[in-house]
Amino acid sequence: MRVFGGLNKDPLSHACKWRIPPSPPEVLAFSVDKLPTIIVFDTEGKETGRVVESPKRRPTLEEELCEIIKFG
Repeated sequence: MRVFGGLNKDPLSHACKWRIPPSPPEVLAFSVDKLPTIIVFDTEGKETGRVVESPKRRPTLEEELCEIIKFG
């Protein structure tokens, strides 16, 4: 599990959303556009699903994550 904190928007750049540093460069690698973003990976490192801001398919975050893990 990885948790990123300290993300800062770059108010001076319209081309780049995040100011790096102090934001970690992984926000670009994982295409993080909005917060919070939860990305689930399988054991081989392949993305199996993501939740951006709030659950979209299920009523709760827990149910959505369980669905991603079960069927991802």
